[in-house]
Amino acid sequence: MKDKIKETESFSGKAEYYQIGRADYSIAIYNIFREMNIKGNTTIADIGAGTGIFSKMLLATDAIVYSIEPNNDMFAVLQENLKKYSRSFLVHATAENTMLPNQSIDIITAAQSFHWFSPVKFKSECMRILKKNGKILLLWNVHRDTPLLKEIEMCMGTFNTDFHGFNTGINFEAIQYCIPDVQQLIYPHDLEYTRETFKYRWLSSSFAPNNTGKKYELFLQQLDKIYNKYALDDMVKIRNDTYIYVGSPFT
Repeated sequence: MKDKIKETESFSGKAEYYQIGRADYSIAIYNIFREMNIKGNTTIADIGAGTGIFSKMLLATDAIVYSIEPNNDMFAVLQENLKKYSRSFLVHATAENTMLPNQSIDIITAAQSFHWFSPVKFKSECMRILKKNGKILLLWNVHRDTPLLKEIEMCMGTFNTDFHGFNTGINFEAIQYCIPDVQQLIYPHDLEYTRETFKYRWLSSSFAPNNTGKKYELFLQQLDKIYNKYALDDMVKIRNDTYIYVGSPFT
């Protein structure tokens, strides 16, 4: 397995966009939480927690959640978003070095973040901090290939020559390396956006222009045109599925 270099600063300056524009995940995840017997004494490490979107879903189970986030901007927003939760604990650290004690965690989760990790070092860290029989749960929102998504791809490519099309981030070889007995589940989870949240959804991309200069203004104008073309009743719907991968790293 080829290791990978993680870029912790890819979302610097985008935390506020991320908070407004990024969606939650299919409510079917709560069925999985029940199957995994998540309850009040369960300890969870949500790694690459970002602004806390998935951490909030985990905290709704009354579990003890350690939200791990390396990016300074994301971590600042994470602190604000989770400050009211008494069972939430924040750690400014990486997936490969969480700073958590040995064998202290029942379940490790990573929502929309695993593809930024070094799989080899992440698995090693998982096996260090997980209790015996601990599990890993990875998930992504994956947009379906539609004319709307193709226009957004063209827009992104116009303003960033490093962009070569959307990649789900799902590398099954890397997932199976970390979770040899992996189970895959897919649930429909279409997303709806207002004009404002549609704009912030794409500004939160690591490929979007920073919020200064002519390129940024032109990017916003193009997003507005796409929104106008596809909006129905002042909403744009993006066809989407939540992909879930769950299992043990010990098998």
